[in-house]
Amino acid sequence: YELLEKAFVLRKIEYARHEGTELEGYSEGGPSLEDRQLIAVDWTQEGLDKVLDPDAEDLSNLQSDNSTQSAEGGTTVQQCLKLFTTPEVLSEQDTWLCGKCKSDVRATKTMGLWSLPKLLVIHLKRFNDQGGFYRDKVDTFVRFPLEGLDMAPYAKGPQANGTVYDLYAVSNHFGGTGFGHYTAFCKSPADGKWYNFDDTSVRPCSVDSVVSPAAYVLFYRRRDVGENGAA
Repeated sequence: YELLEKAFVLRKIEYARHEGTELEGYSEGGPSLEDRQLIAVDWTQEGLDKVLDPDAEDLSNLQSDNSTQSAEGGTTVQQCLKLFTTPEVLSEQDTWLCGKCKSDVRATKTMGLWSLPKLLVIHLKRFNDQGGFYRDKVDTFVRFPLEGLDMAPYAKGPQANGTVYDLYAVSNHFGGTGFGHYTAFCKSPADGKWYNFDDTSVRPCSVDSVVSPAAYVLFYRRRDVGENGAA
């Protein structure tokens, strides 16, 4: 709890536009809260430095148990693509009128890729709509290759220019649905090294830090395409 208190400050919200009353000195069981109590979480500078630094040794100590379990299990971007292109039988609320039997039938929807682009952008679904105004952050660790992503299994049409992609950038999201912070990893075409872009800060980073549970949008380039986008 000493580590958590250093990472952020909890404020109890009493009414609309209330700045909140800081909660202090609570026990290891956590703060005492009333039913339906609103809580604001304000990150401290020390907490942000640890969470946003991909090379920090104690980064895992600030992750929730949920995030840790996701990082150990998780899934892969190939599994996501397979699920995305798997035929889906729509619900009874989405039936359509069949032109042959003149009856309402449940349709089958299939998503697919006919032709592959020069630059492939994969947007991971990190926010789950729970209905109304509530959305939940999805922290599942999605592993993805830095090199050699083969899109052949997911393409339906003929691919004359190849199907293999290499990663050149990642957009990361830290935080939840009501607040957050974005950073990016980019591979320099000048020296072939990876760099971490965090607001005005740009610094080299390790290759291992590029693949993380914070990944939100993946940017791939087809191997037959030059770094300037020309095939």
